[in-house]
Amino acid sequence: MAKRSLPRSSPEPRHDHPSCRRDLHSGAPLNLMTPGVSLRSASGNASAVVLDGVYAADEIIFVAASNVTLAEITVTHAVNHPIHVSPPDTVPM
Repeated sequence: MAKRSLPRSSPEPRHDHPSCRRDLHSGAPLNLMTPGVSLRSASGNASAVVLDGVYAADEIIFVAASNVTLAEITVTHAVNHPIHVSPPDTVPM
């Protein structure tokens, strides 16, 4: 599966898109469950993208997929840990 991302030459990221907005006050983590996903800032500046759980979320990002990249972002103020990684569920029971 090919990785999908915005090209660096893109004039403006689409901050109006619903997937670009996340209310972490609900306590629900951002779930990344698709293999090959990348979550990174468009500028490459980690301080430009801050996911702040304001101690309302046990974890801010939950990863359950292979080949996921988290880069150039700041993840802070989770109750337990900012990023939780689990193996993907590959064996049907």
